[in-house]
Amino acid sequence: MINLNDNKIFSLYVRNFKKSIEVNILSITLVFVTLISSIKYGMVTFPGLVKVLGTILSLYIFYLFIPIIIYNDLDNKIKKLVNITTFFSLIAIFIAIKGDFLGYTLRYQRSASIFFDPNYFGTIASIGFILSINHRGKYKIYALINLLALYFSGSRAAMIALFFVMLTFFLYNQKINFKVILKLLLLVLSIVFLILFLWNKDFFRIYQGLNSRDKLWIASFKMISNEPIWGYGYGTLTKLLNSYGFQWASFHNSYLDYITMYGIPTWIIYMLIIFKATLLGIKNKIPKEITESIIFLLIVANSISINLGGLGALSLLLTLFLGLSNISSYRDAYELNIKKQKNC
Repeated sequence: MINLNDNKIFSLYVRNFKKSIEVNILSITLVFVTLISSIKYGMVTFPGLVKVLGTILSLYIFYLFIPIIIYNDLDNKIKKLVNITTFFSLIAIFIAIKGDFLGYTLRYQRSASIFFDPNYFGTIASIGFILSINHRGKYKIYALINLLALYFSGSRAAMIALFFVMLTFFLYNQKINFKVILKLLLLVLSIVFLILFLWNKDFFRIYQGLNSRDKLWIASFKMISNEPIWGYGYGTLTKLLNSYGFQWASFHNSYLDYITMYGIPTWIIYMLIIFKATLLGIKNKIPKEITESIIFLLIVANSISINLGGLGALSLLLTLFLGLSNISSYRDAYELNIKKQKNC
C-alpha cells in the first residue's frame, strides 16, 4: 500500500484498473448473487460474506496491483518463490523418511509439508518444479527436490497435470530439427520410465477410482440444475452436500464449486477473465514458467479447490500469475515508466 504513494505506480494501477473492466463486473456480480442467494436460501453467513469481500479484495491486490510492483524484478521474485517452495519440499521429504517434523506427521499415509494437505502440497511442489526447471545451475537441483516431494505427496492429479504441461510446452513454438526431435524422444522416454516406476509403486492407486469424486460431480449437476442463475452462496457447500448424504465440504472441483456457489453467469465472467489473461500472457511472451504454472493450476483445479481470487495459497498464486499475464499487455509502457522512475 505504501507503493500507492508513488505517482507513477499509482497511475499504472489506475490504468490497469480501467483496462480490467471485467474484474469490476465480476466483483459487483459476486456481491449481488451472494445477497440474492442469501435472501432465497438464508444459508450465507456474515463470515461467508466477509470472505466474499476478501476474495474481491484479493483480485484488486494480487491480480491488479502486486504485478505492477514486481514486474520489473520478476525473475528475482520467481527465484525467491522457488527457494520458499523448495524449503517446504525438503520438510516434506524429511517427513516421508523420518515420519514426522516438529509434530507434523504423514497424512493419509502420504507425505505433506507443514500447513498443507498432501494434494495441495503436491500442487505447490509441482509449481516449485515448473519454476525451477526453467532456470540454470542450482535450480536444476531444486527441481529434483520438488519432484521428489511431489512423489512423496502421492498427488495423482498434480503428477498427471505436470506430465501434460511439460510435454505440451516443450512442443509449443518449437522449430522442428534433429536436436528438438532428440530432446523430445528423451523427454517422452523419461516420462514413460517415470510412469512405469510410479505404476509399480502403486502411486496412481487405480483401485481407489476417483475417490467418490464422480458421485460428488453427479450430485453437483443436480444442485446446479436447481439453481443455475444465482447459485446457493459462499460457504453453503457443506450444508448442500450433507443434505445429499456426503460428508464433504467441496466437490473437489473448483469449477463445479464456483458454479454451485455463484451460478453459471458469474462463472462465465470468471472464466473470461482467466482466458483473457492467459492469452495475453502467451501473446506478449510472459516468461514461459508463468504460463506453464497457470495451465497446470487450471488443470489441477478439476480435482481440488484452486480459484482466481481465492484466499488459499494456491489461489493467490493463480491470481498473481494471471495478473502478471494480464499486465504484459502493456509491458512496454510499464517498462518505460520504470526507466523514467530510475532516472528521476
